[in-house]
This record gives sequence, C-alpha cells and structure tokens, in this order.
Amino acid sequence: MAAIFGVLIIGLAVMGASYAMWTETLSVSGTVGTGELDAEFTQALSSDNEVEYDVGENMCVLSDSDSDGDYDVATITLMNGYPSFECYTNLTIHNCGSIPLHIADVVINAPEELNVTIDDPSPVCTILEPCETVWLNLTTHVNDLAEENATYEFSATVEIEQFNA
Repeated sequence: MAAIFGVLIIGLAVMGASYAMWTETLSVSGTVGTGELDAEFTQALSSDNEVEYDVGENMCVLSDSDSDGDYDVATITLMNGYPSFECYTNLTIHNCGSIPLHIADVVINAPEELNVTIDDPSPVCTILEPCETVWLNLTTHVNDLAEENATYEFSATVEIEQFNA
C-alpha cells in the first residue's frame, strides 16, 4: 500500500513538472483615451410679429453657466410686450465635444405670462456628430396675464447625453 502511494506521489510530481514546462504567462497592457461630451449655443437670432410698429422688443443673450468657455444657457428678454405679442428666437446648438451626442431634452424656464413653444422640427432626439449643428427655434407668446410696462425673461438649456447611452 505504501509503495502504491509513493508511486502515485512521484507520478503526480512528474506530471506537475511536465505541465509547468508547457505553460506560459501572457501579460497585456494598454492605454484608453476617452472623449469629451460637450455642446454649446453658437448663434442667437431674434425677431417679432411687429411689422408696422416698434412696440415690443426681444433680445437673446448667451451665457456660460459652468465657466467651461462655451455658451450653454440662452436668456431671452422681452420688453414692452403686450398680450398677443409674439417673438421668435432661433438658436444654433453645436457639438463642440469630441464624441457624438444625443439631444435628450430642451428645458424652458419661463414665467406664467409667457407661453414658449419649440417649433418643428424639434431638435430633441437628434444625434450630432462632433462639429455638427442643429437649430432650436422657439416661439414666445405673451398671454393675458402680462402686466403693463413689464420686462419678462426666460431661459433655454439643452440636456445632452452620449448618443449610445
């Protein structure tokens, strides 16, 4: 019995040594570079429905809310408006990042005196490759809640995400 056990131990040792001679360790290393997801407003145009009278005015100012060097908030100001006054704002959304993006939503923060709508075609669900642009067209209607001699302001921001997220 002891002889059989000894032979088995020697056989296992020989098999282990043989296996060790036929194995090799392979190591792999690499570097991964990630892209940047970023968008900005690059252009703002304003107009209104007044042809004969210069009563209502609107203007759009682009600002950088997070100090990263691009304009990511559009603030639209309406002065001398009145019920049924309409103005139009056209904003260019630019993919200034290095990867494709998906426009997930457009967030409008407006007071109740203004009805702001996104005109067709809406840029929501649009995929932009780096350096591509798309228009965001807004129509603002002053409703009956507006006060005399009031100035109203609203903002538009665009929520983006990685296109394949």
